[in-house]
Amino acid sequence: MKQMIEYRVKGQPVFIGLEDSKRTWKLCVRSGNQIVHELGIPASFDNLIEYLMLRTLAHFTKSGILV
Repeated sequence: MKQMIEYRVKGQPVFIGLEDSKRTWKLCVRSGNQIVHELGIPASFDNLIEYLMLRTLAHFTKSGILV
């Protein structure tokens, strides 16, 4: 699955959407008009930062998309 995600987003812009509510937040990562990843997290700024810094940005940086 990891190779498939790298293929989809390589060289394309990545967009992260956030739907917020009182208890949970839903994130959707899109690239090239396709959904790359979706998840729900508890509504906490710390959880959001952890996801963005440790997972998404780290993955895309390794793929050579972000510097």
